Amino acid sequence: MLGHKKNLHKSTTQKTGDNAEYYLSELFQMQRMPDGNRMPDLRDGDFFIEIKSGINGRAQLVDYELHYTTSKKTGSSFFAQLAENRVTYYDVIRRNDSLTSEELKRPFSNILIDWGDQYIIPSEMVTKLFAIQWLYRPGNNLPINEILSKLEKKISDDASGATITENNKISGVSWQTIESGFLKSIFCGEKMKARSEEKLAVLKEIYPSFDSLERIPAIGPKSTQINILSENTDLEYFNNVLLKKIKSQTPLIEEISYLREESRALLKNISPIISQNLFGQSYNGQFKMNLSQEEIALLKKLSVWKK
Repeated sequence: MLGHKKNLHKSTTQKTGDNAEYYLSELFQMQRMPDGNRMPDLRDGDFFIEIKSGINGRAQLVDYELHYTTSKKTGSSFFAQLAENRVTYYDVIRRNDSLTSEELKRPFSNILIDWGDQYIIPSEMVTKLFAIQWLYRPGNNLPINEILSKLEKKISDDASGATITENNKISGVSWQTIESGFLKSIFCGEKMKARSEEKLAVLKEIYPSFDSLERIPAIGPKSTQINILSENTDLEYFNNVLLKKIKSQTPLIEEISYLREESRALLKNISPIISQNLFGQSYNGQFKMNLSQEEIALLKKLSVWKK
């Protein structure tokens, strides 16, 4: 065993979204896509998953990503036209921790992240939910049909490369939120608040196939819930492929989870390098790691959900 060394490390903190990709790619045994700006995050043949994660089950959506998550399994001719022979679902996954960005600055600090329940839903449903959130946004005076028309044009323009991504980030309505609590109420048939009931009524109006979606419950690592709303044409994939992978991989993911928990004590040996200057103390993004090479190698593997 190597003795402890003071390694210098430039902070390259992995985003929580990246950690969700590593977690789910291992759990689902799906390929991580290299171009996250033009394609969904995970792939298994023609089946794709786009991942959205957030603390307290609040996942942020942005309109310029909607064009590459369009499902071919839809009654809408508009969405079918943009299918590109792929089936895409969203996975809205909760973070059970309450870590701040400051707490995740240290190298390997993503081993502190604790993933929870998941809601897997068709991409067209996500687009409709985006429009509904826009509808109820304070100050909005557009009717739902006009919002949908604007979204369809936006998605079509983005798919053809006609719009500039950076400019789209400025608009306030480009960002909307999906609440996993709302999805849970849909999946479990729980009583909703009045505003959520209104949103559900609008969803059923603009997404006629909603009532035909099949509910598929599954148990994930550490007894987390994986709730799937599947279109009829995708039942075979979920029942005969994905659920079997989840069952097979869950013991391994649980073992890695426990190893991550046990290894968190190593993070106390990673500290920022603070220098003194005329204006006081400054931090240049570098860290001192009082860790052995074996410990560093372990943390590298665990941070990407490898054993």
